[in-house]
Amino acid sequence: MQDDPDLSEDDYFLNVFDDLLWRDNKVLLKMLVFSSLHELHLYQEHTFGDAPVTLLSMPQVERSGNGGNIRPSGVFAVSVDPLYKEQIWDLIKFCLREENQSLMDTSTFQQFPVNRNAMQAAFAKDCEKKDELLHFYYINDEEFTAADPTPEEAQRTMDYIGGITTAVFYNTFFVNIVQEEARKYFAGDCTEQDAASAIQSRISLYLSEHM
Repeated sequence: MQDDPDLSEDDYFLNVFDDLLWRDNKVLLKMLVFSSLHELHLYQEHTFGDAPVTLLSMPQVERSGNGGNIRPSGVFAVSVDPLYKEQIWDLIKFCLREENQSLMDTSTFQQFPVNRNAMQAAFAKDCEKKDELLHFYYINDEEFTAADPTPEEAQRTMDYIGGITTAVFYNTFFVNIVQEEARKYFAGDCTEQDAASAIQSRISLYLSEHM
């Protein structure tokens, strides 16, 4: 979206978050993060006005899978030679069993099951669920009622998730490095190149010591 020098800062952010920007073809792309079938459905109906939505890949050095990324809410880590290896694997398999994964409520915008059968069953239930809290949205203070996700949407989402081969993890150490060096640049204490070089050097040192 093109900057307007006559806009105040408040007006600028009101325009940036205007619910109609995507419907009026004033914005080309949107970074999309979704954690339920209902959330993706509402993005399409509310944000894009039920127009066709194409999920594109995030920028990557080497493209993998369909270009999407999984942001896990939790992961298992097992040492190379643990004392209770069989018991540890039994615990992991227990957590990933279909009956346990099926206990997750995917309609509450929290997370997807990682068990495929559990996810398919949850999506089928989401297409039938009549939860009023999930069926309304607002556009510039006007309330609208959303339709249910369709089985076709559920299958497209399943196929998309099944094509993802990479995961994203939030590393606060890296974020802190970027913020520290960026502050020096914005304070006028270093050049843009100096800040970029410092970030690269500090992160490279960290990776060499911890990887």
